[in-house]
Amino acid sequence: MAARSRSTQMIAAGAAMFVIAAALAVLAMRGNDNNDTRDNASSESAPTVTVQPAAESTPTPAVTPVKIPTGKEALEVQLPAVQGLAGYAKTGDKVNVYGTFKDQQPNNAVKGVPLAKLILSNVEVLSAVNNGATVTYVLAVNPNEAEQIIYLSSFQGLWLTLTREGAPTVGGTPGHNASNVS
Repeated sequence: MAARSRSTQMIAAGAAMFVIAAALAVLAMRGNDNNDTRDNASSESAPTVTVQPAAESTPTPAVTPVKIPTGKEALEVQLPAVQGLAGYAKTGDKVNVYGTFKDQQPNNAVKGVPLAKLILSNVEVLSAVNNGATVTYVLAVNPNEAEQIIYLSSFQGLWLTLTREGAPTVGGTPGHNASNVS
């Protein structure tokens, strides 16, 4: 009877070892998939999901240093492809910056009427990266110009146009709205 009891104990111990080993293997594989280093106290939060890039996606380009002209700052701005020239502007090109004001025009000229206006002329492009749906530019600007671009990209609308080589700097324009667009 002792022999039978001993064999039952060995089978039970073997089964327990198998269950423990299987659980450890599952935990080890799960830990390798998402590098989960959380302790048990935080294990109730949502699981981490690892997303692999699609095969056709392109790697992020390496950041290259830019030479900032004297008296200027480098300002990075990201625009949707159409407003950002779809990547046609390249390093060294000059762009004009236009603002679209949705409901408050500059200098409180007219409230409630949308306006499109030339804001800056012949701004140097220090770097341009076309990301498909967006274009990221590094522009050479002074602090006042940086404020204008930051305001427009944050609260209003921003468009760039590519200027021809050697084009003169254009002063500000009165802008256009529904009353003077035609």
